[in-house]
Amino acid sequence: MNPIDYYRALEPYIISYGGTGRAAFLVGVLAFWFAFFAPRKWLKRARYRLLVALLLLVGGIALIYQETFTIARQAKYLCEHEAGVKIFRTVRAPGLLGLGGIVSWVQYGFEYAELQTVMNGKLRAERVLDKATGKRSIKEYRVEEFISEYEYGSEWLSTPACCSGRRNFVRVRKTGEILGQEVMIWIRRPHIDRLFAPIVEEAPIRCYGPGRPGTQVVPTMRTDDFVKAVLVPTSYAGDGEP
Repeated sequence: MNPIDYYRALEPYIISYGGTGRAAFLVGVLAFWFAFFAPRKWLKRARYRLLVALLLLVGGIALIYQETFTIARQAKYLCEHEAGVKIFRTVRAPGLLGLGGIVSWVQYGFEYAELQTVMNGKLRAERVLDKATGKRSIKEYRVEEFISEYEYGSEWLSTPACCSGRRNFVRVRKTGEILGQEVMIWIRRPHIDRLFAPIVEEAPIRCYGPGRPGTQVVPTMRTDDFVKAVLVPTSYAGDGEP
């Protein structure tokens, strides 16, 4: 790949608010000053002064942009290969653990849904049959232990210094097997850009898959739809009403 195509491929992932350009301009001014205005006692011969100024210019700019292109290269790989929604396996399940609105998940069709809460501890919502009336209703109550085989969770990922990443997942509780995941990547600005262009309220640059990252990029799939793509109710007893 020639340099122009290489730059075009990385360009969407180059994050800068002008600080990198300011630093490069400062290096250029310093090199120009050294070549024509620095005290002669530092280096008497003009050609040597020009050579040192050129090395200062090229080396300084290379050092400034080295982190910028490293971040862009790593971010491009993560956005194209790691970010986004991946469904590895779809399974039938009587219930699930870890999502809010447990009553609505039973309404959707699961036999039960469970959730760990701070205030009320372990909760379960379940559709039960009232023997007196013969009608089914949803009951929410505390439990001592969860019975769900599958759970929804979220965790920070170990990523290169260029980025930070977070993964939402559905997994098998017993084995830890990931059945599906939704990965979000946030791209960090280079240190030199932060130094020369400090911003109090910096909008995060993120990606959810291949494509141009940005501050307004949104997930390709809602959390509810993601979970439904991985877990299918065993009996699908839901009727849309509690």
